[in-house]
Amino acid sequence: MEDLFKYGDNEFHRCVVVVQQEHAIQLGCLSFVLPSLEHRAAEFLISHVDWVGRTETRRGRWQRDRKLSAVSTCLAFTSGLVVPTVFMLTQSTEMAFGRSRQTLAASRRAVQSQVSIGQHSTIRPLMETLTHGISYTDLMHRGRPRVIATAIIQSSGGVALVDPGPTSCLETLRTALTGAGITIADVRTLLLTHIHLDHAGAAGSLVRENPEIKVYVHERGAPHMIDPSKLLASASRLYGDAMDSLWGPFLPVPEANVRALSGGERIEVADRALEVMYTPGHASHHVSFFDRESSIAFVGDVAGVRTGQALFVMPPTPPPDIDVEVWNESIDVVRKWQASTLLLTHYGAHEDAAAHLDAMVTHLAAIKEMSRECIEAGGNDDDQLNRFVDKMRIYLKRHIPAEEVGLYGTAAPIDQCWLGLARYWRKRGLTAS
Repeated sequence: MEDLFKYGDNEFHRCVVVVQQEHAIQLGCLSFVLPSLEHRAAEFLISHVDWVGRTETRRGRWQRDRKLSAVSTCLAFTSGLVVPTVFMLTQSTEMAFGRSRQTLAASRRAVQSQVSIGQHSTIRPLMETLTHGISYTDLMHRGRPRVIATAIIQSSGGVALVDPGPTSCLETLRTALTGAGITIADVRTLLLTHIHLDHAGAAGSLVRENPEIKVYVHERGAPHMIDPSKLLASASRLYGDAMDSLWGPFLPVPEANVRALSGGERIEVADRALEVMYTPGHASHHVSFFDRESSIAFVGDVAGVRTGQALFVMPPTPPPDIDVEVWNESIDVVRKWQASTLLLTHYGAHEDAAAHLDAMVTHLAAIKEMSRECIEAGGNDDDQLNRFVDKMRIYLKRHIPAEEVGLYGTAAPIDQCWLGLARYWRKRGLTAS
């Protein structure tokens, strides 16, 4: 490490820190601790970080040596602080650094990579491009990567955002847009897959800032965007005192800005013709959008939660609208599009669409049965909840690496999944034995 980190008395001179990853489209944001600095009390600066790497395009072609982003900034921090980064190492990058492979390998081993990130990062969020005019960004909900993604569709005709996320992440979204040369004044359209707070919470705030924005939402959700009082009362019962810190304000959208959808429409957005289909099951007001030109489907929560690289898809089942049978029908609707890429709000782009949807069906059936067994085993509500949480933790650890379990629990909290499934079974008359 010393050959890369040269110190004056209290100075930290231009350095580059390298982490190697293999799947850029899944990269999100990494952060790492520099152990060799833990015992240094002096403040130091990173004067330049150049992100150079390779990304896999939607059709699987590798673009080598593509500059993902460049940050020309100074970050002052004390020893032991977590430093975020989002770049990869390629052979030409190694040559550019003028270091031997052995030296760089030793330096990489000295950096302990982690998958969490501090909430006070000053590094810009990564904008991941899927194809010309379509990208997505990580909203870093509560400082955590790969929990909520917002898709950005842009052209000379304006910008559309798919699921702009909660107001608590609005400044992160604004920073990502600014980094791509987009302002809120450029946004013309919001496409809401459904009105849950993690997907639609910032819509009213964005419309207040730019009254020209049109908000597309299913006809069952539209009244709650205009008057969110019932939605917020229901959410407050679920989240309690954490409501504001989790999601921030949920401002109403003026009726004149709302465009109600029923499914089956084709809408013109940012010079693209998007197909709209009604896809309930997770929520009774859920829709999905498909851009046939790029073969990208924006599927919200109907295709589940997949925050890691492994082919594991967790069905998010919060109350009050869970309907497993209807959900399976909606998955078939998405399947008929034969999309090459699924863009999930939780989280990101996945190019193995058919296998992904198969996994979703498998795990939806599994947790449906698991919840039934927890109810039939008897006990009070807390007993059944605790039983389900224990079973789900075992289930998750059986299917995904232990370090990814927390990400799934953040995107789809297990206790909330239980509440939705318990309500589903109560509607069907299932009671404890």
